[in-house]
Amino acid sequence: MTSRWWWGVMGALLCVPMASADLLPTQLYTTQTKNATSNTIQSDTAFWTPVSGFKIVLQGCFVAADAAQVIDFEVSDVDVITPIYLPSNGTISIQSGGVPIWVSAVDEVLRFSTATAAVTSITCWGYEVRP
Repeated sequence: MTSRWWWGVMGALLCVPMASADLLPTQLYTTQTKNATSNTIQSDTAFWTPVSGFKIVLQGCFVAADAAQVIDFEVSDVDVITPIYLPSNGTISIQSGGVPIWVSAVDEVLRFSTATAAVTSITCWGYEVRP
């Protein structure tokens, strides 16, 4: 009798779906895209401000400029990505194959700076998580 009860419990546990096992990693968060365009020199301009109490998980960025440009992504004057040097009409894609490039501390704001007044377009993607 004990043996049947044990096997019955084990069978029931195996048949109960686990919520986290059913979800794909991309279903655990919502990907966000942030965009900025400027034609003036920018200095510590807020680019991504997370919801209060959340962290930013940066997965990639695409940057383009119509003239030679230097773009710097930073938090509290510390580089998040090494400075990006673009030639005239240059573009660059920064990604890591689905692995985060950078994860912020709670409530940290991602900022960017540019060195020239070139028309610069920035698109970054990632998601926000509660620690």
